[in-house]
Amino acid sequence: MKIEQQSEHKVPKRKQYPTITPKRAAEAFYELLTLRRMFLEDERYAKLTEYLDILTDDNADTRIKTFDAKTHAQEVKAGSLALFGKVIFIVSNQLLEKARKGCKLANFTLAHEFAHVELGHHEDQKIVKNFQLFSTEQGQANIPPTDEELEANFGATFFQCGVALLDPDADPISLANRAYTDVGYVKKSLRICQSEVFRKELEILTAPKPRAVL
Repeated sequence: MKIEQQSEHKVPKRKQYPTITPKRAAEAFYELLTLRRMFLEDERYAKLTEYLDILTDDNADTRIKTFDAKTHAQEVKAGSLALFGKVIFIVSNQLLEKARKGCKLANFTLAHEFAHVELGHHEDQKIVKNFQLFSTEQGQANIPPTDEELEANFGATFFQCGVALLDPDADPISLANRAYTDVGYVKKSLRICQSEVFRKELEILTAPKPRAVL
């Protein structure tokens, strides 16, 4: 019997596609929008490297660890590790340089790892999270294997694009270019953020809280 070995870059087999509920999407959007507003005004955009430079400047608890990729597969991967209040972003020098030059996929990759950390995905498992591409018939594709990975993909565009995702007249290509992010996930995020059920969940999160009078 001949046993064929599956390449690590083939599309992973799974029984069920990952999902994100409107409620969880609204929670992630609200959390990342609040964080984004600590860096920028709503109408401004920046490369992810600019955020990371601020986070890692004189900060012993957050740093970037780089390496020289030997293959293309290594070059397009990035990872993050969060443990005991310290965060390390692991990225190839090649990917980091592309992100600094404005490459949308490179910035989206870094934003994906950033979202993992900010959405608390490391808190239970305490392991390295990796962004990676898989080979498909249509070419290289980012196919999230778990709900957590899908959430990080949406979290990336939520953080990069901000309130522009709530604009019904937003052009996805123009927005992706301004925000240095993946146009495919901008389109998906626009569909989610403009859905009625998402808006209702977001209204609940942003509604003024009643103040108790003693």
